[in-house]
Amino acid sequence: NCQSKIAVLRDTLERFLVPEADGANASMLWPDNYEIGLARYSEPGARIMAEIRPLGYVHSDGVTHRQRLATLVEALRAGGNTPLVGSYLETIEFLLGGIAISNGFQSSVDVVKSSTQPRCYVRGMSDQEICGVNNNHLVVLTDGMSHRERMNTEIYACDDQACETTIGQRIQQRANNNNLDNYLASALARSLITVDPQTSAIVSGIRTHTIAYDLGDGACVDRVATPTSTVDYLCNWAKDGGGGSYTAQDQAGLESAFQSLIGNVRLSESFAASVPGLSINQSSRFSFLDDV
Repeated sequence: NCQSKIAVLRDTLERFLVPEADGANASMLWPDNYEIGLARYSEPGARIMAEIRPLGYVHSDGVTHRQRLATLVEALRAGGNTPLVGSYLETIEFLLGGIAISNGFQSSVDVVKSSTQPRCYVRGMSDQEICGVNNNHLVVLTDGMSHRERMNTEIYACDDQACETTIGQRIQQRANNNNLDNYLASALARSLITVDPQTSAIVSGIRTHTIAYDLGDGACVDRVATPTSTVDYLCNWAKDGGGGSYTAQDQAGLESAFQSLIGNVRLSESFAASVPGLSINQSSRFSFLDDV
């Protein structure tokens, strides 16, 4: 049909957020205790559009977090560039209470900004354990590979002073300098989780999940030794981050991807289905201006 990809994404997310009059999506609605935030791609980093809150949380203006997210989703429009790694790094800085990477920080929602350290984030995720598990997740949705990354760009600022640190150097700092490879997103993803060396189980951290939208099919069962496609790279990114990788070609596929992701989280995380790192992003345009 002629519906744009960004419109399909908006409609899909709204089905998880907004009750339909006829109740057709009742079984799909995310419960009020799900904790969700929203980020979108910007250049060279991300914009944090909504802090992480339970969907049932009531803001000072009387609007629930569910309603706020629905409004933000409805306003999503296609962008022109996809700095996947830079946006991923910025979102990580937000989750961990780090430093602003880009000028997108100025357009981020005020509540995520530190009141005592200029151009720094308030820690965006909870470190509370549920049934002995740190149940934190970051979901990256894209319809293409990284575009217009700026690894040599100096990050925005630290404590109102020039950082003298580039985005690439900050990635090395976050990745502990010892597990970098040719795909920096995977290095960052590995740095976010702690693995028990004896059982290989993830015992803490932030799991990274990926959704490849309109990029072709492909099952992500094991890490791809020699990636040749965007889907392969997204698979490795998720595998290195202890999460799942999903593909979707249309609205039914997107709905299935999110339902599978939530289902797998609930099974692997002691049935605690909080998702406090949902990053639903806009990404690059290809042949049409309506691409995500």
